[in-house]
Amino acid sequence: MEQTGRILVVIGTFLPVLGVVLTALLATILRHWWRLAALILTPLLTYALCNYFANAIAENGNMLFVALLSVYMVTLCIYYPGLLIVGIIFYGKRFR
Repeated sequence: MEQTGRILVVIGTFLPVLGVVLTALLATILRHWWRLAALILTPLLTYALCNYFANAIAENGNMLFVALLSVYMVTLCIYYPGLLIVGIIFYGKRFR
């Protein structure tokens, strides 16, 4: 594996963590509908990117990536229902 490939593997290993940081950063910076789009789309795009590169990153026993991706997948199962509940509550309070 060449040097560029090794660098991409290191960056890709921490891609789920970078996705969480990017989601939090965009949710803090953006306003109104852009914030909602960032909260919904950024985790999905991060997950899609992780799945796309999973074959190359997880080779040679990169178990840190596998562990981080597994934790990320489990937290997404909690994140989206929680986001839906919070969205319904705030939408209901907004139109009272």
